[in-house]
Amino acid sequence: MKNLFMWCVIAFGVVHAPVWASPPCGKAGCGGPVEWAETVWLYSLKYHDADLIAPFLTDNFTSVGADGKVETKEQFLAHYTTRNYSSVDWTSAPHMAHYPDPATAIFTEGYKGKGTDSGKPFDETVSYTHTWQRMGDGHWRCVKAVNTVVPAKQ
Repeated sequence: MKNLFMWCVIAFGVVHAPVWASPPCGKAGCGGPVEWAETVWLYSLKYHDADLIAPFLTDNFTSVGADGKVETKEQFLAHYTTRNYSSVDWTSAPHMAHYPDPATAIFTEGYKGKGTDSGKPFDETVSYTHTWQRMGDGHWRCVKAVNTVVPAKQ
């Protein structure tokens, strides 16, 4: 099933490749390449597959985890081997990026996830902000991820 999903992602990419390199539709976003990459990111969590998101991260990517720990791209991707989601989904809609300029996109969203991390159960709601940059080849890559745990409602 995982291989079928990956082939679907690749087929979608080939058909929509011109959209990936297209300019943003304005400051409110357009449901384009960044939003699509964020959807792939969510599926990479759901299917426990770092290979799905790795191509969307710059070599100097850094992530600040909800615990405050700063990780390099390699450390971030290695975390996929210890974390298994039994369920994960966005906490709100629509899923749109803000484009402060033609080469930068800020995507803010949240997700609710359950599963195990190194064998220990977790049930969390996380708010995150991803900063994306358009590279010289026209493709968008994520340079920074910042995560914050949303406290449970009392």
